Amino acid sequence: MLQDAVWVLPLTQRTREQLTWLAAEIKELNGSAALWDSSVADTRYEAEMIQKFQAAGEKEYQEILAGLNATGRDLSALSRRFQEAHLQDHFHSVLGRRVRAALLTAKERPS
Repeated sequence: MLQDAVWVLPLTQRTREQLTWLAAEIKELNGSAALWDSSVADTRYEAEMIQKFQAAGEKEYQEILAGLNATGRDLSALSRRFQEAHLQDHFHSVLGRRVRAALLTAKERPS
């Protein structure tokens, strides 16, 4: 057995840097880590994986939008939540752009 866990992320400069840093931290703590680049052998699975990433992001963005429409909303908390969701939005969601615009509008006209 080579690993205890496998993480799948799109290969971007940012994910590569983060995982390289994480692997170094794990090794400094006497753990083991290995980074591998791979590709999907069957493109049907690639589309399915992309859809899973997008669905997770869409759910988070929908919750942020609901929070923007709530009474007593906390714009700072919603902004932080958006930033975290945006960092995970590897496929540049249209809904993410809508949420960003709604946050900017809400900051200009607080309730």
